[in-house]
Amino acid sequence: MAYKEILVVIDNAAGAAQRIAPAAALAAAFGARLTGFFASGYPLTTAYGDLSGAPQLVEAYMEAQRAEANAAEAAFHQALAAVKLTGARTHEWDYREAEATPSVIALAALYDLIVVGQPNPDSGLANAFGLRPEEIVLGAGRPVLVVPYAGNFAALGKRVLVGWNRRREAVRALHDAMPLLERAEAVAVVEVDPAEPLLT
Repeated sequence: MAYKEILVVIDNAAGAAQRIAPAAALAAAFGARLTGFFASGYPLTTAYGDLSGAPQLVEAYMEAQRAEANAAEAAFHQALAAVKLTGARTHEWDYREAEATPSVIALAALYDLIVVGQPNPDSGLANAFGLRPEEIVLGAGRPVLVVPYAGNFAALGKRVLVGWNRRREAVRALHDAMPLLERAEAVAVVEVDPAEPLLT
């Protein structure tokens, strides 16, 4: 079992390298194809006030998002070159002018692993708009790796901690993580307040 198609979701150019590094490392380790994905989203609309300049505001927002996508794509290719993930079949870039979260959920069936980033809680924008990783985890039907907003995670999966409670969600998560577990140097399983053992 291995991840052969990996989707890395990038929602801003500034955090692109941090997000791409672990995804590129996994793609190199598994010989997978890595697809970088950027969705522009749309500006928040208002139901009050003077909307006479709304078309110009929307176009300015979209132009800024296109520039952000170009910068993110450049960071994507730079990160791939750093891990020597080059070649026609090793990667591709997908840019869409659409909302990020529903777009990722719709695309998820085509991939073995989805890589997203944790929103920075200090930004004050978490869950307000933009990428919502929790919805992707629940709606994608595929394994989702959420990269923390702080720290460097270019190398991951060497030491793995598994939270276990014998429920279907834990079984599914363990199954989906098996390619990482098979490559890990150490795996620890933690069960808090374990249930009574099943009778045999």
